[in-house]
Amino acid sequence: MMPLILGDKFKSSFTGKVYAVKSIGGQLVLLESDDQLSRVLTEKDCLRSFYERVTQGNRPQEPGFDSPNERKDSGAA
Repeated sequence: MMPLILGDKFKSSFTGKVYAVKSIGGQLVLLESDDQLSRVLTEKDCLRSFYERVTQGNRPQEPGFDSPNERKDSGAA
C-alpha cells in the first residue's frame, strides 16, 4: 500500500460519502466528510476493504493502492 498524505480522498463502499484524510497517526487515519459534518476514525488496513480512493492529495497518480474494483492485469500471456 502506498503512503497516505493529507488531502487524499476516499469514498465509502457503504454510504457513497466522500471523506478526506485529515490526520494520520501510526495505523489510524481520521477521515472527514466534504461537508465537515461527519468524521470517521479507522485503521489504514480498513481503507482497502471499505473505501475506494477517488483522488490523491497534491501528487500525481501513483500505483500501489487499488480499490477492489480496480484490479490490474497480471500480465500473464
